[in-house]
Amino acid sequence: LGAGLPGAEKLLYPLRVMTAEDRQTCAEYIAAEELDEKQSEQLVRAMREHARRTYDDDRLMFDYNPGDCLAYKYYRDALEETRNEEKRRQIVQKGLDRATSDRGREALEQILVEKEDDETKGRIPVVELDDEEFDTCLLSIAGGLQDLTVQDLKGASATNRKGAFGIVTVGKAEEDWISLPMFQPFVAGFDMVAINVDNMLDLEAFGAKTGGPGVLVVDRRVDKSQIDPEGLYAITFDDKDISFVSGTELLSQVEIVGQGKLTVLAKGLMAVKPPGKKSEWGDATAVINQQPPSA
Repeated sequence: LGAGLPGAEKLLYPLRVMTAEDRQTCAEYIAAEELDEKQSEQLVRAMREHARRTYDDDRLMFDYNPGDCLAYKYYRDALEETRNEEKRRQIVQKGLDRATSDRGREALEQILVEKEDDETKGRIPVVELDDEEFDTCLLSIAGGLQDLTVQDLKGASATNRKGAFGIVTVGKAEEDWISLPMFQPFVAGFDMVAINVDNMLDLEAFGAKTGGPGVLVVDRRVDKSQIDPEGLYAITFDDKDISFVSGTELLSQVEIVGQGKLTVLAKGLMAVKPPGKKSEWGDATAVINQQPPSA
């Protein structure tokens, strides 16, 4: 991925939070369109925003691909630009340059023919929040990695967010919660909770490179018919203790003890650490998608 692309490390670094399929698609688009580092970051935000804004019907006019996701971003920017007609026209043109779907182009062109309401009596600033200002994931803490029990994992509160602003109703008093950026793997999550990790090297076999504190985010809804051999899974044999294994080991255990003797509790989506030094590429975020090395 990124072979032969000048400055590939910096250009592709923002893609680390996306799914493998989206990383490939975006990397090819970055190379084909010769995007710079800033434009690459903008592309990732646009892809995540398109996936997240399920409440916005306008999103359906733009397909889920790099060009149309960028066009959708410019479409929303143009709607917010109400003071400077020339600037709005320039934003629309940027969207038209990126759009790939006919419906997306038509939506952008429609902005240019809309007329301002000359009878407006007052005005209030309307700001659409950026990803960094709004796009977060709120998760309850199930417990610590080393002493987590089945009861802890199952008993942790599910995130119950409602409305465009994702208002949360907390069901349990004194339960710990954590706020994380809305990374791409979290967008597709159904029933996610977080697990405290005192030492990230406990996850070294699954992709963590350095120690220090972190959290492991898991999804308690698991499609048992599509086990990822390189994924991380929480399983139990006795409905009390939890073991964390790779998908390959999980499938092997099923063959040994039988499916009825083993319960799959959750799948690891991503492990995150506090911000590291800027020079330590990949150290601030460790994606759990690597199969443990052979013994």
